[in-house]
Amino acid sequence: MLTALESPARSVPDSDTLCVPLFVILTDLSSLTGRFVVLEF
Repeated sequence: MLTALESPARSVPDSDTLCVPLFVILTDLSSLTGRFVVLEF
């Protein structure tokens, strides 16, 4: 499992990989509700 996490695709830390999809969701919400959603985080 560690070898799978050390693959080039997963070279970034787990915290960053989790923040990326969350940031995409926030930007999608910001397109509907404005930029305030992203600025709050």
